[in-house]
Amino acid sequence: GDDITDPKNLSKESILPATEYSIIESTYLYKYPNKLSRTDSYITKGNISLQILNEKDDFMYVRLSQNGRAAKGWLPKNNVRAINEY
Repeated sequence: GDDITDPKNLSKESILPATEYSIIESTYLYKYPNKLSRTDSYITKGNISLQILNEKDDFMYVRLSQNGRAAKGWLPKNNVRAINEY
C-alpha cells in the first residue's frame, strides 16, 4: 500500500502541531470512536508524538507516529496524557 509517512500522502487538515504525549496504558487504535471498531494497530505504552485532529465522547482522533510508523485513528482519551500534565 501507500507509505503513509510520505508527506504527499498526508492530508492538509492539520489543526494542532504534533505534541509529545504519554500513552499510559497500551491500547489499540480504533477505526471509529467506539470500542467495537478496534483495528490491528497496537499502540504501546510510552511517549509518543500525537496530533489531535478531533474529539468525540471518550475518544480522540489522532495522527501519530511510533517506532517510525505513522497512522491515524481513534484512541481512548483515558489512555493518553499530555506530558506536561501532572
